[in-house]
Amino acid sequence: YVVNMGNGSIRFDTSGIRIERAQEPSGTLKSIGIHAGLSYAFEGSSRSVPQGKKASNMLYSAFIGPQNEWQLQRRSYAELLYGNVWSGVDAVFTSTDDGLKYQFELAAGADPAKVQLRIGGAQSMRVASDGAMEWSIGGQTFRDSAPLAWQMNGKRRLPVSVKYVTQQVDANTWRVGFAVGAYDKSQ
Repeated sequence: YVVNMGNGSIRFDTSGIRIERAQEPSGTLKSIGIHAGLSYAFEGSSRSVPQGKKASNMLYSAFIGPQNEWQLQRRSYAELLYGNVWSGVDAVFTSTDDGLKYQFELAAGADPAKVQLRIGGAQSMRVASDGAMEWSIGGQTFRDSAPLAWQMNGKRRLPVSVKYVTQQVDANTWRVGFAVGAYDKSQ
């Protein structure tokens, strides 16, 4: 799956996602490299094939390669699901007016410590005072909002404390997980 934007694209595959931004005034995407964008890989996960959910009314066509390889009138989706990325954990990516949002849905008994993202391609990373992650790439900043966690009790959302836990792997790669507060693991 690919989301094309005026200033770049987001690519979804079995290993995770890659966000690429245009770096040239012409809008040309740089080749994959440190200044091209971020890659979000599901570390220690099973290879899950993304599935389109919540089909939109918008259709698209891709005229890439020889005419017999063109993709015409393809369905677009507002949501992508990576099922069982880690045992009992689904990853869901949703398109919103504010941009791309992601969440991890845990089944009863699933271990949130297994949720580990390996994020590469940034020149620097920091957790801001509001709990958000900020990534610097070629003079631009990507921002992931502070994480939110909750547990359902009937139809009520019960808040669960959560924050990012980060570890720098090398000059341009970080491992990101979540420190989750107390919750009922049986639900």
